[in-house]
Amino acid sequence: MKVFEFCPFFNENKVAEIKIKEDAHWVDSLCILEANKTFTGKEKPFNFDTSLLTSKVHYEKFDVTGKFREIEENKDYYNPETCQAKNFDHWYWNLLSNNYAFFNESVQRNMCTILKEAVSDDDIIILSDLDEI
Repeated sequence: MKVFEFCPFFNENKVAEIKIKEDAHWVDSLCILEANKTFTGKEKPFNFDTSLLTSKVHYEKFDVTGKFREIEENKDYYNPETCQAKNFDHWYWNLLSNNYAFFNESVQRNMCTILKEAVSDDDIIILSDLDEI
């Protein structure tokens, strides 16, 4: 059994440095996944400092063009008429299912090749952010 941790990366090299040092004590593989777009669909350069790589750190760059959901401009996520207590469950699950940032984050994470190559049914998979130490 191995422990894999998967973290999307934006531009947080100092936090990545801390995370890599901390995870070295208990994680078999820290998978850092960086996309060429933000979760809101804006273009971004690849920012990960590859000098932080160790034998336990797996880093992948992704071109997510055409894979991320496009953000709808001026989309209202809160409507006081429909978001009352009696409608909360419906509103909340609709919000989650249509949240483009959550969707795009999962797309980025699921593109990792190590998921198909190295992870087995007996392994532990942790989905987190780099700042969750």
